Amino acid sequence: MAISTYKIFLMQKNTSAWEKLLDITEFPDLGGAPEMLETTTLSDKMQTYIPVFSPSILLSSLRTTLSTSTRS
Repeated sequence: MAISTYKIFLMQKNTSAWEKLLDITEFPDLGGAPEMLETTTLSDKMQTYIPVFSPSILLSSLRTTLSTSTRS
């Protein structure tokens, strides 16, 4: 579903009024995939979860690691 960013901007409140800081051109999907995946079984005494890593997070981490290792 497309969402328009028309008339969406970042504002800051001064002592008496709101001041526009900048226009927002894009923002992440709202209500996206969960960050934790439930792994609870009927044998568990409490709920258990594991982290879910999106491909973009893994790729970003890899780029950071590669750029750091090439500087050495």
